[in-house]
Amino acid sequence: MMDEGNEKLDALIAAWLDETISQQDSETLQDLLRQSASARETFRRYATLDASLRQVADVDPNATDGDRYQSVLLASQQLRRHLKTAWLVVAVCVAGMLVVPIGMMLRGESKIATVTGVSGPLRWTGDAGVVTHQLLVGQRLTGGTIDGLSPDSWFELQFHDGSAITLSGNSMLTFADDGQKVLHLKSGKLSANVNPQPAGHPMLVHTRSATLTVLGTSFDVEAALPATVVKVTEGTVQVARNGDGKQIKVPANHRVVAAVDREFKREMVPNMVHQWSSSLAKGPEETFGEWQAAQQADPASLKAVAFVPENAPSIVLQMLGMTIRSDSNSPVVLKPSTRWTVHGRMDVETDLYLGFSVAKPNGDFAGKFLARCKLQENPAGGYLATADLESFDLDPSVEAFRDKLPESPDNLVATGVWCFTHSEASSGLRVFDVSLEPFDESSP
Repeated sequence: MMDEGNEKLDALIAAWLDETISQQDSETLQDLLRQSASARETFRRYATLDASLRQVADVDPNATDGDRYQSVLLASQQLRRHLKTAWLVVAVCVAGMLVVPIGMMLRGESKIATVTGVSGPLRWTGDAGVVTHQLLVGQRLTGGTIDGLSPDSWFELQFHDGSAITLSGNSMLTFADDGQKVLHLKSGKLSANVNPQPAGHPMLVHTRSATLTVLGTSFDVEAALPATVVKVTEGTVQVARNGDGKQIKVPANHRVVAAVDREFKREMVPNMVHQWSSSLAKGPEETFGEWQAAQQADPASLKAVAFVPENAPSIVLQMLGMTIRSDSNSPVVLKPSTRWTVHGRMDVETDLYLGFSVAKPNGDFAGKFLARCKLQENPAGGYLATADLESFDLDPSVEAFRDKLPESPDNLVATGVWCFTHSEASSGLRVFDVSLEPFDESSP
């Protein structure tokens, strides 16, 4: 029975490292880590091996697959004595060749950064695989992994040299600083303001498809499975595309997309737009909830899932959300005369709330706002919910940061949106479309 338990834990950790783990298995793994010190130690060893393999296998973007294969095997031989199941991680790593670590865990006891902002559900995995959902402003952290667990998650961290990073929405980031800052953004959005780094020790930011070399600048990175988008607001960032090793320097007010199916070139940041509409027909990418394909008379939709806020465990919400991204990747800027519109269905009559996150033009987090929507029947079926920008207040989850955040979302960049209900019975909330557009203030 013990061997069966170990095999199950090994399989769960390997799936998590390879980002193939299901939501149910992820919850099972979290429970095991919370309950068992032995499981946490096994997790730490896997994560450390994964990080070490990534470090030796991807140091040279021009290395051949054969070179990487030999490096991976050498690293695994060196670490095999620490982990009996090393072959399992090696198999995962060699299959992908370009290894993306999820758990570059602590290599010492030193604290390398301080939490300066938290909001929404987060999960921190630190020394020896210790997992916590409780992070406080002012808390000092070692290297580790931070997960944003919902569309309204926000995490801000400042290193000892004053460099600051912000993680928003459903995101996953591993960071370390052993004299050189090394970040691994597996998914989601990262914004950074980086002070000048020591000579020969630039900040490195790894994603699945790119590696960024940063000496001192301000930039945004959005990482998804097929592509990485880098936008620079100040200074210059060198971006290398994984796979072929091509490199390009990206100056201020420019961006680059690193993907195998796109030309690798820098371009001016597109002009802003003031309207946006979701594209659920394209699939579930960058959404939170249960995506459903079009069926019969209904278009593709996003169904809310049960969600329990960390600070209110007795409350169960039905929640869904999505990233805001225009077709041209232009910033979606909110005007005072802006209206949110939601089309969908609900099984019970209840209030619908809409929240959204915003950023400053330079990518810095600028807050979250919340409002109760006006509901009316949609002639085409279901409901039509609206909320004008002037009806939104600062989300209670960021109330503690009111003094440092803008009072209004006017002229800020919308980055994510979510909807939720709170009722005794499951609301069955489904959304077909969410849109944002200016409206005539004289109209009803």
